[in-house]
Amino acid sequence: MLYFIFTICENVFRAFDTSIADLRNFAGRRKAAGYSNNSKD
Repeated sequence: MLYFIFTICENVFRAFDTSIADLRNFAGRRKAAGYSNNSKD
């Protein structure tokens, strides 16, 4: 039971960390490319 809870927490943390990294990369690419806020891709 404890291992199951630990696994869920680890998966959630990993997914959260990945999403934060993706957002940072996305924002960095947009800023580097000079896109406006309403630009797609």
